[in-house]
Amino acid sequence: RHGWERFGWICDVNELILANDGKVRAVVIGVGGFLGMGERDVAVAFNSLKITRDDDNDEVITIDATKDALSNAPQWERRGTSG
Repeated sequence: RHGWERFGWICDVNELILANDGKVRAVVIGVGGFLGMGERDVAVAFNSLKITRDDDNDEVITIDATKDALSNAPQWERRGTSG
C-alpha cells in the first residue's frame, strides 16, 4: 500500500530552500486543494521532517503536524531568488 492509503493524506514537496552553506533549510510543500487545484505552498523546517522507507523501499516523508495546522500555516511566497 502507498503512504497516502495508510495515512489518509498526502502533500507534494514542491521546492527545497537552501541556506548559504548549501544545506537544505526548509521544504515547501503543497497543502490543501484537490488534484492540484486550490493547493497553496507552505514552508516547513527541514529538521521537522522524518524520512523513512516503507515495505516497498519507497521513501516516506512525515511531519508531526496536523492537517489543520498545515492548512492554516502562512502561505510561502518566493522572493529575492535568482534563476
